[in-house]
Amino acid sequence: MTPGKFPKVGARVLVAVSIFGLAACLRPAITAVGPLVPDINTSTGLSYGALGLLGSVPLLLFGLVAPFAAVAVRRGGPVAVAQWVTLALIVGIVIRSVAGIPGLWLGTVVLGAAVAIGNVLVPVLVRRDYSHCAPTASGVNAVVISTFAALGSGLAVLFTEWTGDWRGTLALWAVLPVGVAAAWFLRRRERAEAGNGPEAGRASQLRRPVAWAVTGFMGLQSLTFYLIITWLPSIELSRGASPESAAFHLLVYQLFGAPFGLVFSWFLQRTGRYVLTAALVSLPVLIGAAGLLVDDANALLWLAIAAPGSAGALSVALALMAYHSADAREAAGLSAMANSGGYLLAAVGPFLAGLMHEWTGSWSPALILLVAASALQVAIAVPAARRRRVTGRA
Repeated sequence: MTPGKFPKVGARVLVAVSIFGLAACLRPAITAVGPLVPDINTSTGLSYGALGLLGSVPLLLFGLVAPFAAVAVRRGGPVAVAQWVTLALIVGIVIRSVAGIPGLWLGTVVLGAAVAIGNVLVPVLVRRDYSHCAPTASGVNAVVISTFAALGSGLAVLFTEWTGDWRGTLALWAVLPVGVAAAWFLRRRERAEAGNGPEAGRASQLRRPVAWAVTGFMGLQSLTFYLIITWLPSIELSRGASPESAAFHLLVYQLFGAPFGLVFSWFLQRTGRYVLTAALVSLPVLIGAAGLLVDDANALLWLAIAAPGSAGALSVALALMAYHSADAREAAGLSAMANSGGYLLAAVGPFLAGLMHEWTGSWSPALILLVAASALQVAIAVPAARRRRVTGRA
């Protein structure tokens, strides 16, 4: 099958289901944890500092595993790697749900490593199989990720009512990768497409200033997102909100923003105005973060303001990986660097916020951190989106 050209409707559907289905698996099992933190705290006795570390573990894995993911994709081929990713997602979710406190940590590690590989793999697949409309496909990817991230957190309380326990809620998210694994099984004949050409060297990416800027943009938009996802329910509970209201606000934040990822991607596809778009998606996050800090009573309003920028920033970050790459191999190198450095930066957020709450007994330091990260994202948006060389070679 030639990348970007599909002879049959069935083949197109299978490619879309496999790629965007994999994207759908990359967040809900992680975002479901935030609304369940009070229950996990009560059930396990883990402190908020430890739970903040637990929330940072997937982000650390995203950063540490990403460089190896690029090598795996180049050597093993995207189809084989995708099959292993779906299997690891299932195993990690199950271990986390059934094996007590040790399993909570071990399953999170396995799950985080699988998502880390998927984070690198999906932009490569988009660049390869949708080369004729990469910005739009990147937007669809971002919308899928944002929507299922929203479902993970927004349905957590409802699922807990059904299952009676936070472990059952987390276990339910193993169903999705089972279905996606079946789609990748149907694409097994493409295993032979593992690359034989020259590898996209990481060193060449490290010498590109724009690659560092894209990495910073990716990291900061991820840091703000995971700060909100991990701690907003706890912050709202401390302000007197009910668990149902806090979970609903988190759902609105993600679902309301999700379509804007596609809107901004469509704008990129039509206009090519990357600098303008990167700046536009960064400002609402800063405004919303500042509002959450100074106004206790209107969290939903500030989340609604931040939401389009948050979803749009993810879409732009993914599009930048294709925009600054000449081909799928180079996209793998840039995707690995942006995911590795970006998520290592993002991992600081939930852990530091939880630790500062332990020290001070207040959530204000966490919200100040959110505002600072949002401001830095605005500052780095322009250099991340400005066009440089597309070859990535020295």
